[in-house]
Amino acid sequence: MSTHSRLVVIKKSPTPRNIVGKEFIYGILSTEIKVLSKYIFVDSGRLTRHLPEVPTKVYNTERIISSISSKIEAETRAFVSYNYPSRTRELVVPGSSVKGNIRARIELSMYPRDGNIKSCFSVWRSGRASWRHVKIFPGSKLSREGCDYLNEYKVCPVCDVFGSSGLASRVFFSDFICKQCDTENISVRKGFRVEAVKKDSIFIGNMWIAGLRRIEVGLLLWGMGIDHIGREGMPALFGRLKYARPDFGVISYRVLDFTPATYSGVDREEFLSNADNWIKEAEDEYWLKRVDELSAKENLG
Repeated sequence: MSTHSRLVVIKKSPTPRNIVGKEFIYGILSTEIKVLSKYIFVDSGRLTRHLPEVPTKVYNTERIISSISSKIEAETRAFVSYNYPSRTRELVVPGSSVKGNIRARIELSMYPRDGNIKSCFSVWRSGRASWRHVKIFPGSKLSREGCDYLNEYKVCPVCDVFGSSGLASRVFFSDFICKQCDTENISVRKGFRVEAVKKDSIFIGNMWIAGLRRIEVGLLLWGMGIDHIGREGMPALFGRLKYARPDFGVISYRVLDFTPATYSGVDREEFLSNADNWIKEAEDEYWLKRVDELSAKENLG
């Protein structure tokens, strides 16, 4: 099928957000993120600029403005730095970044059958995607619409799990707090320095599962690159600069434990014993294909 032909996204009425029963799982999924590349960096949105002192030997307003402006521009180019996100002085990976990473992997790994596909693009950006992104994830070239729950009252299976405009998610993400971390302030390019987290750093966080079916839990775990509960998942590209530099942006996920809520449809033992099967079922049900992200990135040259 041509990548320019718009695919039909399969949609249905969303699952009620207050539903309980043996079919639905509630509980906390304790998860580890490990840094596999030399560095990772997640933009905090905050930056530090070291500005110059006001010149003292300038005698008119025009010369003052001109002199300060040129110095600020020069200093800014030389000393802009972005600080890693912090939470009460702890290094963190924001839960929103984790959610976006897992969701995007699922959306980009679904492939069509007979002109249909089981995921929209939750965030559609105008213009062309990075050529590196397209090379690694061919699914990003497939033209498909987004979900419009507020007007259609129907969503794709991915939006039914992760939420959409006007529709709550059924899985929630804490910030992932660094438990074993080392950082380094490095120059990425001229005028751009970052505080990056170094290889083998460990972040720990939780995902709150709120009424997912077994196969939907499998979809979540698949998006984390996990095939076997308790084992480290496949290398996953993550964070800013993952395409810009070969030594940035590779992590892995690992499930540490599951703590069920009292009204969960499965207990801890059933979850840990059967989750591997749910992952395989999700891969078949949602038409998913694994992308070896690390090898694809290394082959970019």
